[in-house]
Amino acid sequence: LVGLHVPTVGRHADRPTMGSILRELSAGVGAAATLPGPRLVLVGLALQTFVRGVLTVLVVVASIELLGLGEGGVGTLNAAMGVGGLVGAVVAVSLAGRTRLGPAFTAALAGWGAPISAIGLFIHPAVAIAAMAAVGVSNSVLDVSGFTLAQRTTPNRSRVALLGLIDGVANLGPAIGGLVAPVLIASIGTPAALVVTGAILPVVAAVSWPQMRQLDEGGPVAARRVALLRGQPSFAPLSLATVEHLAATMTPVRFEQGEWLMREGDVGDRYLLIDEGTLDVRQSDHSVRALGPGSGIGEIALLRDVPRTASVVARSAVAAYSLDRASFLEAVIGHGASLAATRSVAEGHLAADATRAVSSS
Repeated sequence: LVGLHVPTVGRHADRPTMGSILRELSAGVGAAATLPGPRLVLVGLALQTFVRGVLTVLVVVASIELLGLGEGGVGTLNAAMGVGGLVGAVVAVSLAGRTRLGPAFTAALAGWGAPISAIGLFIHPAVAIAAMAAVGVSNSVLDVSGFTLAQRTTPNRSRVALLGLIDGVANLGPAIGGLVAPVLIASIGTPAALVVTGAILPVVAAVSWPQMRQLDEGGPVAARRVALLRGQPSFAPLSLATVEHLAATMTPVRFEQGEWLMREGDVGDRYLLIDEGTLDVRQSDHSVRALGPGSGIGEIALLRDVPRTASVVARSAVAAYSLDRASFLEAVIGHGASLAATRSVAEGHLAADATRAVSSS
């Protein structure tokens, strides 16, 4: 890692101050207070970590006093949760690329708590082991869907702040849960404490479901933008989080028939992704190729910091998305495979241009 160079394109290199930290924290709190998506995720993950803290104590007491598994049973129950987590990781992979994760998050939230209640209702070692495995499955799905939802539904300006707030709450929750657990056991007994603790998350899931079902996770427009980005060699290798960030920063633009999208010799200040319409690429007033939906244009000038090498005119009405120079370079230069793919595309176009120039001469 010492030799790893991260480009600072589009980033601030200044050290954080107390003022900037407080501003970040207030931005996270503000996002959770005003936006339903971040709020639902924050509350869900906060309560899940609280339940985890209570469960940490209950597992020990239940194993020794309730299930007759002894001290070794504590390790067995936690191992069952770990095995469930591995299975849940496989399930979570299937969520990749889904445009809606609210249902998965809600189901995982309920699935985290309900098995705990089952341990208190059906007191048997086999039930307890199966229940802990089910909790492990839900834990993996909840983490993946929850953190992805938090990023999808939070504006970029406060996304890092919200994730920091979630991390802080996630560390506080188990501590509070660990303090509450002995009080529950002493007041209502271990079986009832398991039932009550396990019921918290299913109740939260049921109450939050109407809002979660209507949650806007970007909608079809965002999904279309992601699909267009994924279709370009430059962006295909990037992570889902990076692609979704780029999709959120792109600006929709329109061009009428005969309008120039860019002219040869101009300064390159943006990259364009074509959603609808057809284009004509020209060099020295000669048509060299036609482009249609799904095409990307403008990478040569941005990557090499040179004037535009060709002109592009709209053959028909064109709907496109514009990505500014800083965002394009930060995404492409910061990823080795993406940079290699972009260079390959640019060199391919330049080689074709050179071949045409030789043929015409």
